[in-house]
Amino acid sequence: MDLAEQLTRRTVALTTAAVAADAARKARLCMFLPPIWLRNYTADDRETWLPTMRHIALEGRCFVLTACQVVRRRDFPADYRCVTADDPNAMLMRGGAAIIDPLGNVLAGPVFGEETLLAVDLDLDTLARAKLDFDVTGHYARPDVFSLSVNEAPQPAVTLKNSIPR
Repeated sequence: MDLAEQLTRRTVALTTAAVAADAARKARLCMFLPPIWLRNYTADDRETWLPTMRHIALEGRCFVLTACQVVRRRDFPADYRCVTADDPNAMLMRGGAAIIDPLGNVLAGPVFGEETLLAVDLDLDTLARAKLDFDVTGHYARPDVFSLSVNEAPQPAVTLKNSIPR
């Protein structure tokens, strides 16, 4: 592979990564605004992922849209050293896109092993029915007792504090 081709590949990869990062950032901005909770930035294709998303839908009484990439070894450049597989058809990430309603019912998916687009007509009346037995921000909320304060200023990931004297 000549230098021009290497640079072109890297430019395409960086551009693709930048577009994906921008889309993920925009999705995260509205991620916690029910009735739809977007969980699209995962690399988790384990069997435990779908039950986790169903629980989030049920606990938050919101629709959950979840997606995971489908990646095969052939999706990487031939000179990329892959520690998990050399076979071009080897599945490195198997996907698992799904749409879940506010009662934890799976409306579409999960789809594994192929790229796909999922679409369903959301019944927004499900939101009201779901809140009959548990209303996350409704009549159970006590703003006179509890409040949520979000500090948007950058913070260090780890803060060390003095140990408690014995």
